[in-house]
Amino acid sequence: GAQRGLGEILRTAQQTMSAVSKAAVVSFCMFVAVVIILPLAEDENLKPKELDLSSIASDIPAIDYDAVADEVSKLVQLRTISRADEETHLPPASQQAMKEAHVLLRSMYPKVFATAKVETVSDYSLLLSLPGSDPSLRPALIQCHLDVVPIEHGTEDDWGKAHGCPHCTPFSGKRFNGSVYGRGSLDMKSQCVAFMHAANALLSHPKAWDRKRTILLALGHDEEVGGGYGHKAIAQKLLDEGVKELEFVLDEGMPVLEPGTTKLNPHFPLALIGTAEKGYV
Repeated sequence: GAQRGLGEILRTAQQTMSAVSKAAVVSFCMFVAVVIILPLAEDENLKPKELDLSSIASDIPAIDYDAVADEVSKLVQLRTISRADEETHLPPASQQAMKEAHVLLRSMYPKVFATAKVETVSDYSLLLSLPGSDPSLRPALIQCHLDVVPIEHGTEDDWGKAHGCPHCTPFSGKRFNGSVYGRGSLDMKSQCVAFMHAANALLSHPKAWDRKRTILLALGHDEEVGGGYGHKAIAQKLLDEGVKELEFVLDEGMPVLEPGTTKLNPHFPLALIGTAEKGYV
């Protein structure tokens, strides 16, 4: 039951990411399809271990790719810029933008917000708990962040030029040639959309998403400047509430190298498995 529920959300999120851009999929697929043990030298006999989800294929809802891309676009248009020198790590304009992001998320994913226990942390981060039927199981934590880094002055007109899209400005959320352009489209509003859209689709499916394990969705507001008021505060909140162990944490991750990129992976994708989050342990 636990594996089934997690498998469904991961598989649905993988399909969701393909609606955003190939670049976004690269940073996400490492958690979904292949688990790799990194050898110290090239090993021609090493075979990747694939996660077989065929037994639950009928329970995975179809993805509306245009809708997903539009969701990413809408979120990217909000200027949720974090700064280390600001109180709560958000300047006033970004505070308003982050509140607008919360309203937007509620409108796009009504099933998630209707089902989950929703808590606001440090005024601008969100913790959503989708309860499981077996409280003895350790919860799983899926986290992303809604803040983005500032735009370097003088580079505003450079966005999209290399791709022939002069209107793809930093916060345009412009859809062009199968990608969404703008700050946060990769790092990492697209992944927030992937998880939220996947959960919403599963909760809306005729075969109700049967979860034995509690799923925690954490959306931070200041990861780009260390996460002190966001994910760190969420972690402390969970500790204070007695959540001392998690089954796993699914986070931003790193890129996946395509087969043949290095001598270590001549035949299969190569991914770095993260073991910690920056800023705290």
